[in-house]
Amino acid sequence: MPALLQLNSWRARSRRSAADPRSANLGSALRKSVFWLTWLYHLKYEKSVNAAPLDRECGKISLFEDFTLYLAQAILILFVVVSPLVGMAFYQGHTHDATEEQKRRILRRAILVSVLVLWFFTFLGDVILFLLQINVNYIRITGGVYILVYAVKDVLFGEEPKEVDLGALKQPPPGIPKSVAERIAIVPLSIPLLAGPGAIATVMILNQPIASGAYCLSQGICVYGIIATAIAVGVVFLLTFVLFSLSNKLVRMFNSSLLYTLGKVMDILVGAIAISFIVQGIGGTFHLIF
Repeated sequence: MPALLQLNSWRARSRRSAADPRSANLGSALRKSVFWLTWLYHLKYEKSVNAAPLDRECGKISLFEDFTLYLAQAILILFVVVSPLVGMAFYQGHTHDATEEQKRRILRRAILVSVLVLWFFTFLGDVILFLLQINVNYIRITGGVYILVYAVKDVLFGEEPKEVDLGALKQPPPGIPKSVAERIAIVPLSIPLLAGPGAIATVMILNQPIASGAYCLSQGICVYGIIATAIAVGVVFLLTFVLFSLSNKLVRMFNSSLLYTLGKVMDILVGAIAISFIVQGIGGTFHLIF
């Protein structure tokens, strides 16, 4: 019997046995605990976003559960690849002479350009692959290799963020020329720091059909993976905007050396994600199961 049917049967028996007022409170707490533990077990062990198409009528899985789980995974993966916590130190280092108004304009411009670039490849990535006659598994392999090389290179030879003078943060900055502020917002903050090749490859991989197309309207009409990736881009860059806006306070709390160390730890996670992409691409290309 599927886990959800067992859960419903158990909950029905629990309601009948809860008539005893002495065990009402304890029974209620136990029912809630077992319900959520069983639901988490169901999500973790009875389904996979990369599994073969599932029978939606058997009660094992629903589109909402699959979409929610895939969206959470996409947000986490993209957050690790973009690494806004590490980018804060670079943002402060490149804008330390800018006024507060200039910093806000630079940040808004950098976030907007990054979101538009990643949304472009999210919505039109499949079109680009179709026109170039490229299989998505090739993107998984090449994108994974690039991200892995980037992570290893950053760990071994990565540029240290510019030291931020904490005393200077308390004094009004002199300001920078408008042309310099506009250039900083695009290069290096937007590209390649936030929306670099690694992030672009990631969204092109994530925007594929969830559950191997179990919820596609037809073979050529499947938008759930694209919608999940687009939402993930918006959520990650909303968090990035908030973190960068608070970077003055956060840099005082965590010095640049600590952020630099955190960046090395994040690079390890990025490398693990890259290997996952490579394995998925090899498995899809040669029809292997790992």
